[in-house]
This record gives sequence, C-alpha cells and structure tokens, in this order.
Amino acid sequence: MESPFTCSECGGRIVVAPSGERVCSSCGLVYPQDNLEFLEYVERYHGDVDPESFLPMSVRGQNPLGTLIGLPGKFFFTDASGRKLNPRLQALFRRLKVLHEYSPGLAKLEGRRRALRLLRKVVEILKLPPEICQDALKIYDQLLGIMPSTNYVILTATSLLLACRIKGSKAPVTLQEIAEALQVLGHRVAPRTIVKMAAFAVSHGKISAPNMRRSEDYIDKMVKQLAEAPMLLLRMSKAGVKSRGYLDELKKIALQLLAKTPERAKSGKNPYTLAASAIYAADRVLAQRENREPVITQALLSKTLKIAEYTVREHWVKIFSHTASELVEDL
Repeated sequence: MESPFTCSECGGRIVVAPSGERVCSSCGLVYPQDNLEFLEYVERYHGDVDPESFLPMSVRGQNPLGTLIGLPGKFFFTDASGRKLNPRLQALFRRLKVLHEYSPGLAKLEGRRRALRLLRKVVEILKLPPEICQDALKIYDQLLGIMPSTNYVILTATSLLLACRIKGSKAPVTLQEIAEALQVLGHRVAPRTIVKMAAFAVSHGKISAPNMRRSEDYIDKMVKQLAEAPMLLLRMSKAGVKSRGYLDELKKIALQLLAKTPERAKSGKNPYTLAASAIYAADRVLAQRENREPVITQALLSKTLKIAEYTVREHWVKIFSHTASELVEDL
C-alpha cells in the first residue's frame, strides 16, 4: 500500500517546503494542503507545535493581517502619540481594517479551521475512528452551503452526528454523548438543536438520509464499557466467571435476543436503552444455563451505561423475559 507521505509520481519522499507547502523532494510535485493525514503526521513528529502552522496562510484560515487595527467599529486612526494620521494613511488603514474584520472569505476559512480543531477534539474524547473526522468535515462543507450563517459549533455537532449515523456500528455514539463532549470543551449545544439541524439538512436534499440507529449497533460498545466496570469484575470473580468467554457469549446472546424479539415489541423504544436491556437479559440467560446467580444487576447497568433502572426493568418484563425463556430452552 502506498504511503500518504510518498510521491505518487516518482516514489520520492514528501517534505514540507519553507513556504509551508507539501512538495516531493525528488520531482518537485506540489500536493494539496487540506489533508487530515498530513496534519496527524505533523502532530506525531512535532507534538508541541500546532500542525496547522505548517500550512500556508491562505489554507490555515488565519487572518493574514495578524494584529487588530484600532478598536472594533472605530475607523479614525491615530499614531502612538495620539496624533491623527494623514488622509492617505487614514484611507489605507480603513481599507485594511475592513478586510481584517469583515471579509466573508476569511470568516469562512476561520470557521472551518475552528470546526476542524473541534472535530478532532470531540473525536478523541468519544474515542471514535479517525476517519470519522474526515467524513464529518466533508459534511460540514455541505452544511455550510445550506446554512452559511449558522454557528460553527452547531454545524460541527450536526456534521459529526450525521457522519456517525452513516458509519452505523463503527461509530455507536448517542446524541447525548456528542452534546456532553462539546460541553466538556466549553460549548453548550442542546441535543434538540442538533437534531433540528440534521433534519433540516436532510430535508434540503444536500445530504443523504442516514440509516436509523439500531440497538445492535450499541451492543459491542456497551459490553466493552461493562468490561471496565470494577463492580462487574468483582461479581464475576466471586461467581467464578471467566472474563473473555463470558463477554463474547454475552454479546452473542444479546444479539440473538434482539433478533428474536418481534419488531412491534421494539417499535418506538429507544435503541440505546433497548440494547442495554438486551445485555441484562443475556446475562440472565447465561446464569440459568450455567446454574448460577446473574452477575449484571439493574443498578450496575444503570450506573455504567447511564440509563434508568426502571427502564431496564420494564424492558425485561415486557419485551425480553419471554424471549429469554425460549432461548434458555433452546440452549
């Protein structure tokens, strides 16, 4: 497989030129800059340096004028001694100030740069695959064409949600998790706002409607979360349950329970809580099969996966108890 840092024409090594551009050291071919893989490469070998500082000014989205020119909204300029500038300099700095503060092109680039940085941080917090960031950035550009005046944080959150929905089980995050990750970074976005924006984007036909999230998409992630819960490990140890084999069986039976449950019983239910309840039911199936006490309690599930105990209890009684009994007999 060809390395992203090897020239596609001659096989030479791609380096960063003094201008900030990526250039092949052998044939001189110049490569485009808007590349997340390259930014990750720079971060890996220059960890204490902002990777975007390696890019040309026009690509970074930073304002090329550098510093502020006077107070915001003020267009009369003086020198360091307080003396007014001559008309020629007044006109010059007025023009520069307008470019500095009101250029829509610069504002768009700056918003995209901030969105990229925010996406990378949220993806890291949620432990999502790196390619999600690239997919979300493409959706961000599409959303920008539909809603150019929308706050970049809302656009970023919406882009990430749509990218995760398209990925399905490879990125099983909930809407609430995205909102909480943004809050950790100092941005408060209501989940309903993200949903509203996503629906608006899909309705305008610019973005294909993503598949609805299924309960099966969450099973693997939930089992991994439970595997890290100290209380579960303690209960498994007391019951003499081996971790690896038990967790694999837990996932397998939870998926079987969801597959055997009629669609009408699952209709209208939150897929996340339904998946958690399926795991609870799967543990009870395993306990009956091995003639032991269940190791997953409703309280443990509630605390680890952040869902209400009564929801698990209700789903167990109304949805999974009968299916679990049938599965025990089959086993």
